[in-house]
Amino acid sequence: MSTSDKVIELTHIVAEKLFPLMDQDYYLLECPYYGNIGDTLIWQGELDFLKSVPHRCIGMHGIQTLPIHHLSDARLVLFQGGGNFGDLWPEHQHMKFRVMERYPHYKYIFLPGSTHYEQAQNLQHDVDFLSHYDATLCARDNASFRFLRTHFKNPVILVPDMAFCMRQKWQAKANETKTDLLLLRKDKEFKANPLLAKLERRHDIDVLDWPTFNANNPYNLMLNRLLYRTNNSITDWYCRHIYKNYLIRTGIDIITSHRTIYSTRLHAAILSVLLGKDEIVLFDNSYGKNSSFYHTWLSDCDSVKLIS
Repeated sequence: MSTSDKVIELTHIVAEKLFPLMDQDYYLLECPYYGNIGDTLIWQGELDFLKSVPHRCIGMHGIQTLPIHHLSDARLVLFQGGGNFGDLWPEHQHMKFRVMERYPHYKYIFLPGSTHYEQAQNLQHDVDFLSHYDATLCARDNASFRFLRTHFKNPVILVPDMAFCMRQKWQAKANETKTDLLLLRKDKEFKANPLLAKLERRHDIDVLDWPTFNANNPYNLMLNRLLYRTNNSITDWYCRHIYKNYLIRTGIDIITSHRTIYSTRLHAAILSVLLGKDEIVLFDNSYGKNSSFYHTWLSDCDSVKLIS
């Protein structure tokens, strides 16, 4: 299957699964006010999908700007999707649960994400907690889907990553280039592989992680100033209209300026599919998120290859 056909297929699946759940005005919470381009692609895909929904977004906030005591105009809350359901990135789960404790009678949708727990007691706590709420859990890969269905009592549905819903204006034609890219993550999800070390030694390849993690770039410095010195509405506006667009454009520029894309980050591969790249090699991460997503949605995409 071509990359363009794959994007159309997955976009249709997202609409088929999520549209029936969107039955009232809503909040979109946990927006990524930080330098991870992948999470920002998810956010943009969510925004573009929600344009097709006949209901109004009452408020949109990140963890840093969440007005937890003032969610009063809607009774549906959407939580940002991604790879943060579980205890690997606990600050995200804690924020979700704080909102739910404050508004126990609201309806909640956990947008498509991957699931991972390192501690059994954390899993049991979350299972017990969520059993008391009207919450739908969206898994974006088969492994997460099976795990959630096995352990949780809440409804669970299988939905592709929301980044596939990004609209055409964000896409671009690949530039003519002979330079390859190795996008190499450096955090706790990194998984060593002999081929990665071999690629790093090549002289004709660019090796980098998302440069937007650099705390000293002007956009991140401005965000930090806003977070600590101004009111939340200004920060929300900056992140939605300036910071988000900077992150997405940076990701697009990196992918389009290279030929073959080797990536340890799932969303560099997803963005490469969106941009129609001909050669995309995805390496697995520490807990199998990338391989499970590949086997669920991308194994029939002609341009994508998995290295486990």
